Amino acid sequence: MNAKQPINEYIEPFIAFCDVERGLAVGTQRKYFDYLTVFATWLKQSDLADLPPSGLTDEHISSYRRFLSHDYRSPLGKPLSKAT
Repeated sequence: MNAKQPINEYIEPFIAFCDVERGLAVGTQRKYFDYLTVFATWLKQSDLADLPPSGLTDEHISSYRRFLSHDYRSPLGKPLSKAT
């Protein structure tokens, strides 16, 4: 992969790696995909859709954590559990 590709371009290859190389359970792969898709959606909503992994900063992570804590709602409309 090109190191300048946006983060969302890495999701499918990562899930394939989890399946083939790591042999992770399908349910685990699905959860990873769901979590990464939420992150990719947040990047897009934050005008960061083209951000490569090398451009990710501590501030981006802090902003994403605030989003999860205060604004995120599951498809059922529920906030993220504090345990998650």
